[in-house]
Amino acid sequence: MKFKYGLPGEVGMSSSRIANLEKLQKEWVNQGVSPIIVSLIARRGVIVSHNFYVNPEYERNYGPVDLNTIFPLASISKSVTASAIMLLVEEGKVAVNVPVQDYIPEFVGEHKEKVLIHHLMTHTSGIAEDYIWNAMNKGEAPSDRSQCPNNQHPEVFKYLTAGYEAPLSFLPGKEMRYCGFAFTLLTEVIRRVTGQSFPDFVEERLFNPLGMVDSHFLLPESKYSRVAQHPPNAPFPDFAHYDQISIPWGGSGLCSTVMDMAVFAQTFLNGGSYNDQRLWSKLSVEKMTSNQIPGVSSRIGDEFFREACWGLAWNVSGSKQDYTGTLRSEKTFSNSGRGNTLIMVDPVNEMVILNFQITMKRVNNRPYHYFEYFSDAALSCMED
Repeated sequence: MKFKYGLPGEVGMSSSRIANLEKLQKEWVNQGVSPIIVSLIARRGVIVSHNFYVNPEYERNYGPVDLNTIFPLASISKSVTASAIMLLVEEGKVAVNVPVQDYIPEFVGEHKEKVLIHHLMTHTSGIAEDYIWNAMNKGEAPSDRSQCPNNQHPEVFKYLTAGYEAPLSFLPGKEMRYCGFAFTLLTEVIRRVTGQSFPDFVEERLFNPLGMVDSHFLLPESKYSRVAQHPPNAPFPDFAHYDQISIPWGGSGLCSTVMDMAVFAQTFLNGGSYNDQRLWSKLSVEKMTSNQIPGVSSRIGDEFFREACWGLAWNVSGSKQDYTGTLRSEKTFSNSGRGNTLIMVDPVNEMVILNFQITMKRVNNRPYHYFEYFSDAALSCMED
């Protein structure tokens, strides 16, 4: 199945409710929720809403915004990195339930031999990520850049070598604790197994087959002018914009458009194929988008979940109360990036929902996004 544009009534959705949702997004921009919103809603492969909303002052300061504006996607990158690993799993070149040390012997330390690829993909590795960043910031991380391979970015090499000997905070599999370093390790597995740089592998094997022409882990400078800018008064002033568009971090380095990522989402909704291009088997899609850590709890920020309910780099909604809203099915899977970007798939209701922002509004001194409002309003447009 390939996307086409159509009317809401063609797929059992309400035209008036879609119009109200589009009006609501205009109001959010006018109220200062975000200077930019680009969103897309599709059901059964039919795009019923695909629009952008922008504050005129933002365009005066940073240039024009349109449907093809490129966003740094932050943690949504993790779902793409894990999907790239699954391409190699299906070829028999990587196995999920084997130690990371099988691919990266330098990954050493107490109990590190127990860390599996599976733990990296589910945030259950126990790797003490704070230890790595502290070592890097203090200049204590061992890194001889002259040893950096030609097909690896120097900053990624520095990050990896700083973390190979980092201790574990807990035994692998005991709990879920968000870890970006785990996904940079996955990019190194890909590099060592294939002999290609991670950006080249993903472009060749994933983005190009799906026609995702504006998706990059290493954004070409020719496209810098199309990137949504992060104003200095946005909720994350420490968000290093340069790092997100020019360093191929496996956990946060992806840049893309709403349409490209909608194609990625629809590929999963289709069971692994899009426009006659099959990338993953239905079995891989099922494993990636269903709970792979039953009985494991998680704490993300100040939120505690007794049941983490996480797939292979996808947030699986299950019975959780989270940003995916109240109306979605329990089989919904999603990912969000730093409170700014949302990609969500509800397979029961056959819907793909995306909302990309540059969030600015704060409530009680905390960054506040409107994903739950958006997803519930989008799902309520269904009439059948």
